Amino acid sequence: MLDNFIFSVNVVLPLFLCCVVGCAARQLKLVDEAFIAGCSHVVFYIAIPANIFLSIAGSDLYASVSLPLMGYVLSAILVLFAVLTAAVPRIIRDRPAAATAAICMFRSNFAMLGIPLAISLMGPEGAVPTMVMVPFATLLYTALTVAILAALGQSRPHSPAQAVRSTLWEILRNPLIAASLASILVAWLHIPLPAFLTSTVGRFADMCTGLSLFMLGAQLNVREVRGRLRCTVSIAIVRLAVIPLVVVTAAAALGFRGGELACVFIFFAAPTAVNCYILAGRMGGDGKLAGDAVLLTSCLSTLTLMAGIFLLRSLGLL
Repeated sequence: MLDNFIFSVNVVLPLFLCCVVGCAARQLKLVDEAFIAGCSHVVFYIAIPANIFLSIAGSDLYASVSLPLMGYVLSAILVLFAVLTAAVPRIIRDRPAAATAAICMFRSNFAMLGIPLAISLMGPEGAVPTMVMVPFATLLYTALTVAILAALGQSRPHSPAQAVRSTLWEILRNPLIAASLASILVAWLHIPLPAFLTSTVGRFADMCTGLSLFMLGAQLNVREVRGRLRCTVSIAIVRLAVIPLVVVTAAAALGFRGGELACVFIFFAAPTAVNCYILAGRMGGDGKLAGDAVLLTSCLSTLTLMAGIFLLRSLGLL
């Protein structure tokens, strides 16, 4: 029991401390807004795609792809979309707040935090199921997040055709999808890569974990939190407790174990995605509420992730 607790702490706490360093650097004005914005682009457009590409391209994709796992994760995303889109507007009457609450409960930070967590939890090889799921989940999450905001947001200038175009544009410009699809093609066709290319990509991939967590912390602004604590706490409870409890329990009951169950846990137990803040501001949501949700779920996820890993390890499921 103690060994499982120590393992959980050793997996999650270093990730949290990297975020703390980023947050402290911002508060101490060691980094400014321009640096944060620029470095966030480096993480999103270079470091994370490089890590995804290198992890998948060098893997045995035939052995890594699990159609049952893929079907379960994508089905769970669709079910969550349907439930949240139907239920949240009945509880929260304000349209921007309802749209924002729905996407903050719905979309997790499975790339910036989830990928480092998968590597820390299962090792590079054990994290491959999570890596393989990234392009497919990103496609679906992106399309459904835009659909939620288009349906529930305050401003509804989007016709169905405009909503489709907006969704396709978000998908096409997403570097995680491009890197994932390219790496899947390389792995599937067994395309040999020259050593200089893998070495170059590897140097950028090495930046992924530390830099992405540092920037995640630097983007969290404690001073931005306002008097929306009740709504924000509700979002955090659903995002960090209700959804992972239901989805991971169902996955375990269906027989998923090891790296596959870790993939389910990471996708559905991670905190709210940082880009929910950006999308909410662009598409008629409540940007401030989204910022509060990102901040609170990111902080509380340290405890919930440790608790989840400890419980799954104690039950012999990981």
